[in-house]
Amino acid sequence: MQAGRQPAKATHIQFGKAETGTVQVAVSFEITDGPDMGTYITWTGSLTEKAAPHTLKALAVCGAPRGKTLDELTVDDLTSFVSLVVEYETHEGKSRPRVKWVNRPGGGFKMKHPIVGAELRKLGAEWKADFDQTERYEPIEVPEPTSRPAKESAQHGDQGETDDTAPPQSDHPFAPGTPDDDIPF
Repeated sequence: MQAGRQPAKATHIQFGKAETGTVQVAVSFEITDGPDMGTYITWTGSLTEKAAPHTLKALAVCGAPRGKTLDELTVDDLTSFVSLVVEYETHEGKSRPRVKWVNRPGGGFKMKHPIVGAELRKLGAEWKADFDQTERYEPIEVPEPTSRPAKESAQHGDQGETDDTAPPQSDHPFAPGTPDDDIPF
């Protein structure tokens, strides 16, 4: 499995205890696109005073609904598409992939000084005329995954060969691969 961001969906959840007695939750994920599509990786979060906020947030990112308690959660509640941050760790001389973070897709940053509420409304009003006059484009649909699941690729003996079905080209005038892909400013 490649290190970095991996698109995924939850496939299993279980609560348990580590040998130290720490209460943990494990969520198994299936990678949904890219070279590792179809492979599985498990994230484990702890319910200690220090780790619980991160663990509970990860469950919320997975789609855990408000109003349910942890004992009521099932994998059917974890319906949200997520972005896993996968890193490699070495333990006892063996390197293995590990889920470091469970994020919302496209997330992963936070402004140091966010603008919200009345200040954001003021900003919107200040820039309304300019934004209204800005050219708009037709939406581009998110393409379906173009890669085969890793297990299926291995069964077919693929060794870095490309799929004959290339993703659809965009109709956007400045999309990469179009005759005029220079940025107009």
